[in-house]
Amino acid sequence: MGASYSGPRSRATRPFINVAYVPANDRFEPVSLPDRCLGDAPSEATAKGTEGCRIVVHDWRSRVTGPGFPLCVVECTTHGRHFTLYPPAYVPYSRVAVAPVGLDGEIVLGAPAAGPAPEAGPAPDAAPDAAPDAATAHGAPGWDATLFGAALDAANGIAWSREPAADDPRRWQTQRRHISTAALLLGLDASLGDVERDVRARELHLPALRLRDEAREWSTAGGYKSRGKVVASITGELTDARCVLDHILCAGMRAGLWGRAYRWESHTRALRDLLGHRTRPP
Repeated sequence: MGASYSGPRSRATRPFINVAYVPANDRFEPVSLPDRCLGDAPSEATAKGTEGCRIVVHDWRSRVTGPGFPLCVVECTTHGRHFTLYPPAYVPYSRVAVAPVGLDGEIVLGAPAAGPAPEAGPAPDAAPDAAPDAATAHGAPGWDATLFGAALDAANGIAWSREPAADDPRRWQTQRRHISTAALLLGLDASLGDVERDVRARELHLPALRLRDEAREWSTAGGYKSRGKVVASITGELTDARCVLDHILCAGMRAGLWGRAYRWESHTRALRDLLGHRTRPP
């Protein structure tokens, strides 16, 4: 399997819609269909939604990689448009999730993602009845199963195989590309100026000075392990489970990795523009 991304590309600029998927009829299906379509530009979304969109299921598109089941392709019979509904944490052309969020939109917990394992040493003194902190008791977002898993492995000195089995996606070239893509998304690449990097920090809800410091670390990191540590260090701070997907999707839009992201919220019948504009039911 190739890499999930090869960098920004023109076909990745079209807007797309995320919607929760649930088990139904022996497969996963969208919890509900949007009641409007997206135009060629984000600004058209509201206008198209006021012209009596009629959305129907057109087809199911098979995928050989994540999320591992056919995705629903819908058609707006009013405007003659077709578009795919992506489950939370998946974007157009992605092979892996970009955030630790399940098909229903809920956070997926896993091992703490704070970077490489600490050096062995004597355990600190603690009171016998000391309670574990919240992160230990409830787990941390499961970044290891996402695009960022390549960097987490690298931070711990785990290099993906240069000669993997045919069905093994953990390939060396894929690991390198995922680490580079994660750095681009997080705003570590040298092409960003301080002002742009500060915007990326706001999208990710990170301290701007911290991101600038990590960008300097990235610029001097020479190998896959040291670069993985930089990415893992930032990933370990993205712990706001309620909003982590929105933060990642917005950062990816800013980085040019995918087009403008919308979320269909079935309970409110609202199409939410993740960069801040919320369209309302017609």
